Amino acid sequence: MSAPDILAIDQAVATAHTVSRQWAESDATVRAGLLDALANALEHNQSDLIALADLETHLGSARLTGEIARTAFQLRGFATEVRTGAPYLRIDDPAVAGAPPAGRPAMSRVQQPLGPGRYSDRPQWYSRCIRWRRRCKYSTPLVAA
Repeated sequence: MSAPDILAIDQAVATAHTVSRQWAESDATVRAGLLDALANALEHNQSDLIALADLETHLGSARLTGEIARTAFQLRGFATEVRTGAPYLRIDDPAVAGAPPAGRPAMSRVQQPLGPGRYSDRPQWYSRCIRWRRRCKYSTPLVAA
């Protein structure tokens, strides 16, 4: 890898960290709007995406058309969850008397943005939304109350 390539990667990572802070502070309207816009962009660029993905994967137009539809549906579903406030909930679990493993202190679960993540270089985009939601967007740390 050349020095300019390494510099470009470093710049991309720095930009991702900056944007991740802005994303972490964004409200539900901004987040849901972005998810809806991503779904719309997938559908709007469907023919180009299918042509490119079929060259890389040989999955065929029918399968890739279904993957785009599924991904757009999932993105809109995530947007709906964001609008209802699901990612912002705080869940309080009361203490349970006794020694572990039966007993435990009171705990609160909150979701916290983790920042940028790296995806594999698999050509399929359809499963990235799920991985992004599960691995990169939030963790659910347990905090003793």
